[in-house]
Amino acid sequence: MRAEVAAAMPIVDRVESAAAKYVDEHGAYPSSPTDIGLPESSATGPVSQIQITEEGFELTLQSTNAQLDGKTIVVGAYRNDNDAVAWHCTGGTLESKHRPLKCRNP
Repeated sequence: MRAEVAAAMPIVDRVESAAAKYVDEHGAYPSSPTDIGLPESSATGPVSQIQITEEGFELTLQSTNAQLDGKTIVVGAYRNDNDAVAWHCTGGTLESKHRPLKCRNP
C-alpha cells in the first residue's frame, strides 16, 4: 500500500512547487487548483481530485484498494522560523501507517 501512496508523492511535490509562489505573495491559497496550473480532477493516476480547503490542498487518492480509495492527504503551507513558506502533508484521512515518512504525524 505504501507503494501506491508513494506514487502520489510527485503530485504532492507538484502542488507544493506550483503553490509556493502564490502562497508566499498572497498569504493565502488560490481559490482553485487551476489558478496555479493544477487540474481539479483526473480519471487516471493515483490522485482523482485536488480541492482547496482551509487546511490546504486536499488530494483524494484513487485506488483499487479499498483501504486507500477515497482517502485524502492535505498539503498545507506554514511559515518556518526563517519566515519562508514551508509545507507539511500530515492532514487528511489517510492513516499514518500508509504515509511516507515526511507525511506522518510525529
